[in-house]
Amino acid sequence: ITPQNLAVLTTAAELTTAQKLTFAVVSNSNPAAATATLNGASLSITPVAGGTTTITVRATDIDGTSTDTAITVNVTA
Repeated sequence: ITPQNLAVLTTAAELTTAQKLTFAVVSNSNPAAATATLNGASLSITPVAGGTTTITVRATDIDGTSTDTAITVNVTA
């Protein structure tokens, strides 16, 4: 799995058993603006207050190879 391949996946069901991924929120630059939680492969972002935050999610395969994706979230009050 490459970062380019990961970007085009729409569901974990598209992966074979050998390619299953785990996901983790590894950073949130401003949790006062929004929080992020993961339930399996589903990311939920909850607005808290006006502001901008960058949330970084890491996908890791069973071999330990990982890739990170940063998502910028703008919350308006």
